[in-house]
Amino acid sequence: MLGGTETVGYIQQLKMALRGEYWWRVGEAQAIAVYRPNITVPLLATTALVVTFLTFVDLSQPGAVAFLVSAWILFSFPILIWRRRAIIFTPDFLLFRPVLGTPLKVPLKGVKHAYLSEAEPGKGSDYSPCIRIQLLVGGEMNIPPVGSSPEEIIRRLNGQGGT
Repeated sequence: MLGGTETVGYIQQLKMALRGEYWWRVGEAQAIAVYRPNITVPLLATTALVVTFLTFVDLSQPGAVAFLVSAWILFSFPILIWRRRAIIFTPDFLLFRPVLGTPLKVPLKGVKHAYLSEAEPGKGSDYSPCIRIQLLVGGEMNIPPVGSSPEEIIRRLNGQGGT
């Protein structure tokens, strides 16, 4: 049976889950810094695309406005979901929150070294560099860069690591 404070915590988590806040903002409660992609340019491009549809759509038709609004929502939805991806620094942990799935939690004291990987010769032109983290327990993990400041993320990891 749940006690008084446990019940309140459970009810609060249930309310957050029902509103979708937990999934969207998981890990940000004690965040020192949150890095996520900027979606301004993709949303502006989507808006420009829908505005371009105005030249081809006869607005006097019954479903024309609904079509344009639906097209904007259809093209914007993946962009908004993509913004969920984030790298979150708390006092003790680094959290990588992917677009879909559960966050990856790494203790900052367990980070040996972090660096931005360079393009490798066999990867092709679609290769994008990633943040490579060496762990004290051995092994490496790769995290795709989020936002426009992977150097700042690497500086934070190397400054707060366990070496």
